[in-house]
Amino acid sequence: MKISGIKGLCWLVMALGFLVSGAVPESFGASPLPEGVVMQEGFEPGTGQAVGQISRVSGQTVLIHKEGTNGYWAREGIDLFENDTVMTLTDGHVAFRLADGSFVTLSPDSRMVIAKSVYAPEKTTRTTFINMIKGKARFVVKSFVESRRNEFKVKTATSVAGVRGSDFIISSTDSMTEITTLEHTELEVFSLAALDAAPVVLKDFENTTVPLGMPPGAVRKIQAEEVDRLMREFKFSPLPGEQDSVKQEWSVAARTETAEILMVDRDDLIYSDVDRFWADVNRLPMLADDFKVRRSFLIGSEIRDQNLLLTQQRSEDIQEQELPDFPGTP
Repeated sequence: MKISGIKGLCWLVMALGFLVSGAVPESFGASPLPEGVVMQEGFEPGTGQAVGQISRVSGQTVLIHKEGTNGYWAREGIDLFENDTVMTLTDGHVAFRLADGSFVTLSPDSRMVIAKSVYAPEKTTRTTFINMIKGKARFVVKSFVESRRNEFKVKTATSVAGVRGSDFIISSTDSMTEITTLEHTELEVFSLAALDAAPVVLKDFENTTVPLGMPPGAVRKIQAEEVDRLMREFKFSPLPGEQDSVKQEWSVAARTETAEILMVDRDDLIYSDVDRFWADVNRLPMLADDFKVRRSFLIGSEIRDQNLLLTQQRSEDIQEQELPDFPGTP
């Protein structure tokens, strides 16, 4: 009894020590943090402009900025930045909203990187790339009409999903991706093993799997009980009034703005630690065609600008030349 009591006291002291220090040992069932990451008190913002904000948290969720070794415990109201890693531990649930109003929530033991998020309503453009490393996430993505550029893509270890419309769940491991659509949704699903092949298109309440090195499996309809089972894995859903996954028009000012089209440089699209994400996405036919169109437009614009500049220069040269003397009076 004495030995048992001493052991119990030791375990109690250890548990209190871990609670005070904020550390959560693997032996207690918590997800291990990435190697080298040290949890910090408080919160330091990332670099650049915020691209989203944590809206709800339950349990433990870790935020890590680009190429950082400092981890921060997620709290409601904390801003998110490009290339932030969002990681839920074993008891963690988190939800956040991106600047365009899209809603994302993660179940426990999940990890993703917000590789790119550009939202410019005044230019009717939205470009979002998310790298889903592992776990489960639900995406309720805003869909816009009459946009100059509208891209929202989620990459896993085996697939890339191009979002057309908007409520779906992705479950990802190193060797398998499962994608399930909910209401008002249309996705194009590519396998990383065959990005040049035609995509599999998912519509409302459909499911497909993408094994490592294989094309997407057959599309099948899902039953109501499957939807209920999936939804129970997530603690958070969009609040009333937030779940506007249907098409949304840009403002009148945005639709009539013609001064400039946003061109994102390739080097700026994906940071160095997710270069493979860019390499895969760049091979997608639907993206490649879009880039070719924009490149042709840009080249044509440059040629027109150069011709205009030459014409103006010639006109100025002619005006600067001295006029010849008039002949004398006869």
